[in-house]
Amino acid sequence: MKPSKDLLERVTAHVLEDAAFVFAMPREEEPPAFAEWHATGARLTFTGPLDGYCELWAPDAMIESLAANILGEDKDADGATDSGLGALKETLSILCGKLLTELAGEDPVFDLGTPTPLANLEPFPENAAGAEVWIDADEQPVLMRMCIRNDSSQAA
Repeated sequence: MKPSKDLLERVTAHVLEDAAFVFAMPREEEPPAFAEWHATGARLTFTGPLDGYCELWAPDAMIESLAANILGEDKDADGATDSGLGALKETLSILCGKLLTELAGEDPVFDLGTPTPLANLEPFPENAAGAEVWIDADEQPVLMRMCIRNDSSQAA
């Protein structure tokens, strides 16, 4: 089973709007060059009927907005960066749960790992089905990725 770009776009925009209170829509412009894009990522692994991971990447300005909107943090407060990373991880957890429910239904049970920060964007593994989408969230480029290992795709 391969996650579709349509599913990732729809769910990511919906979660960012509902949980993070930001205006989100599919990005029409070219994505930024990753080497020039100052973004932070987080990965959440999952196992169960499907095995894989979800990643969410956002620039510092969006991470600060997530902290302010989700956690009620002041963007200029001490520790805002840590709070922002926490908000990014929380948003990723919501996104991953919603995507898994959309893909597998409400009955299957998944074990979710703990979201971990990422510094480098890596290609999807060769033995996996992955999709990624770029979203404009309050005019900031956000990257959502989902990868499902092919050996688990027969279970769904």
